[in-house]
Amino acid sequence: MSELGFVTVDFVVFALVILSSILIGTYYAVSGGKNKTSLEFHLGNRQMKFLPILISLMVSNQSSIMMLGYPVETYLFGGVIWLPVLGYIFVFMACVRIIIPLFHPMKITSVNEYFELRYGAVAVRRFASICGAMVDTMYSALVLYGPAIAMEGVTGVPFWVSVLSMAVSSILYTSLGGIKAVVWTDVFQFLILYMGIFAVLIKGTMLSGGLRKVWDINKATGRLQPVSFDIDPTRQYTFWSLMIGSTVKALVIPFRQTSVQRVCCTKSAKDAKYIFYLIGPAFVLTMSLAMAMGLVAYAYYYTIRCDPILSKKIVYNQLIPYMVLDIFRDEPGMAGLFMASLFSASLSTVSSNLSGLSAITLEDFIKPHFKKISESKAAIISKVTVVLYGLLATALAFLVAEMKGSLYRVALSIMSVFTAPLLGIFLYSIFFPRATHMGCLVGGIAGMAITLWISMGQSFSTSLRREQALPFAPIDRCFPVVNNTFMNMSITTPENVSTTFDTPTSVPDILNSTLAPFVNTGPQGLDRFYAISFYWFDTLALIVILTVAITVSFIVGRPSTRQVNMKYILSFSEQFFPCLPEKAKIFLTCGVDIEKRRRKCGSHENGDAQHELAVGLIPESPTSPVSPTSESIGFS
Repeated sequence: MSELGFVTVDFVVFALVILSSILIGTYYAVSGGKNKTSLEFHLGNRQMKFLPILISLMVSNQSSIMMLGYPVETYLFGGVIWLPVLGYIFVFMACVRIIIPLFHPMKITSVNEYFELRYGAVAVRRFASICGAMVDTMYSALVLYGPAIAMEGVTGVPFWVSVLSMAVSSILYTSLGGIKAVVWTDVFQFLILYMGIFAVLIKGTMLSGGLRKVWDINKATGRLQPVSFDIDPTRQYTFWSLMIGSTVKALVIPFRQTSVQRVCCTKSAKDAKYIFYLIGPAFVLTMSLAMAMGLVAYAYYYTIRCDPILSKKIVYNQLIPYMVLDIFRDEPGMAGLFMASLFSASLSTVSSNLSGLSAITLEDFIKPHFKKISESKAAIISKVTVVLYGLLATALAFLVAEMKGSLYRVALSIMSVFTAPLLGIFLYSIFFPRATHMGCLVGGIAGMAITLWISMGQSFSTSLRREQALPFAPIDRCFPVVNNTFMNMSITTPENVSTTFDTPTSVPDILNSTLAPFVNTGPQGLDRFYAISFYWFDTLALIVILTVAITVSFIVGRPSTRQVNMKYILSFSEQFFPCLPEKAKIFLTCGVDIEKRRRKCGSHENGDAQHELAVGLIPESPTSPVSPTSESIGFS
């Protein structure tokens, strides 16, 4: 093979895409209200259009982790990786029944404001804010790391150059243009993303011999085999872990600041519902295309008989960029376009997270202490915090570079430490009428502790049973012949034919070093607990959170239903099983007719006053706007 790498045209195409993102941010910095208020900077004055919000929400959750990690997992373990995609449909359908009816009428900027409204206490709000900030910062670091390490491995561009270029670009257009720049840049990056994906799929399929050939090769190697129904929780890829565990893991997406912020940007709840009705199928399409890239990549390298991972030419996360440079070596500019799409996926995620982090910081940490801050000062502070969080994410990206293994697995494992408690305390607060802030707080901390414990145990354990990878592609055309002779080395190909390799490095050495992360060594002692699949992290944490939270609430004393503003509660049975008889619904909500009491809460503003009076946020006085009978109207 000739040496692979960028040519001048590739660098030009790549630079133009990045520059376009910055120019969009600059445009929104000097247009409209010029982001002089925090409402415009964070929510676009709640007047954003339906379609751009839909696209923005989709691409902000489909980062370089999807573009790099998902195809690699498919390459190694096959098409069973597609099953979690189905869970996204349920996740976003659930949003329509939870997020929109609950959060859209509140007109909040930070999703964590909900907890103070719910409990009348700031402790849970602070805890949720910290968890949310850690999620978005760590996620930003991971998506900065992904394309940078891929770029360095296949083009020679230094890791730090790529990280800084992405970080500076996202910081610039987010701090200049606010949420409008983020959303419209996402739309532009969405187009680049799909152009890159389809270019790879079409060209890779053609070079592999066509769709039928791609299918046959992957089927012969077991990549299209049926999923296992094994109930062993230490198995990474079973029907139960991929369908149930991954769906619970994805449930946190609607509760993240970036999602709720976009819901609150829409003009009406109707527009918000349309977004979530459509985004589920859109996720399925995009993730399916990412999985298809993994299948096409395997078929291509099987066809040319040179597996780049087994031959140690690249590491896992460089698979797709390396393939792009390989298949487009005769089409200058196409590799640059794909790498631009990879960077665009990261830019959209980082910019969305920076915007969300800025909103959380302003609403949860600054405004509570400086209640009389002007809108102009709030906007300036928001822009400054975007820069600070961008710098922090950049620093963390260099730390993430020290981690080993698939980007997809690393991301899911680390993020669970903070996403699991966030999901748990939201579900507990929303669906348990007699929840207490103390139970919520202790339960959230317990969930974080158990997830951190397992995650750290998996990282440092030396005897865990790892998942066995499927057969790699042949490598007999990767190396030059030594003295016109072969070295009599072989591995088993998909047709179970022994293939000779002409390389001075022994195949056993290659296999031992390459497959080490996937060999079954058998867990010992406490490692049996650490061996649980990372797909089950959030489910286990959710069970712990709800158990601890309910127990603590019983101990400290639960409030009566008359003390709870039902406007901040939803009936699980009413939202997901509306066809059940009324008595069954009330039984499932512990005898509380939540929907009836929500209807009695009256107007949104009056409900706030009732709740503030009940929890002591405002004093009761003869001049109070809440009448003496308002409690019986709002809480009984």
